Order: sequence, then structure tokens, then C-alpha cells
Amino acid sequence: MRIPQATRDAVKARSGGVCERCHSQMANHLHHRERVGMGGAGGERAIRLNQPGNLEHLCWRCHGREHT
Repeated sequence: MRIPQATRDAVKARSGGVCERCHSQMANHLHHRERVGMGGAGGERAIRLNQPGNLEHLCWRCHGREHT
């Protein structure tokens, strides 16, 4: 699922460029709090999933923990 660049920029600005979990300076991943699930999402659900409130700016370690 493609996240619009303006949304990416807003989430990164909100975090101050650091991981929102561990505060690492290595944050470079966006994570959907509400899972996209198999097959992705379309329509209104895709819009909701890609809102800044549903996204976290994480480092690779914290992002990996979410998917183990």
C-alpha cells in the first residue's frame, strides 16, 4: 500500500526524525498501527489506514518486532 509523500513527511515531522518507540536516530520505517492484512485494502479503508494517526515512524528494530 503506497503512503502519500505528504503523509510520510507529516509522520516524520511529528516524530522529530526519531523512532517513536525507542527514540533511536535510525528511524526510517513507517508502520501501520491497524494492520493492512492480506491482500491490502482499497477505497475508504485505504484512506483510513494511511492517515498520520494510524502510522508510526520506527527504526528497523522496532518495526521488525511488530512483524515477528
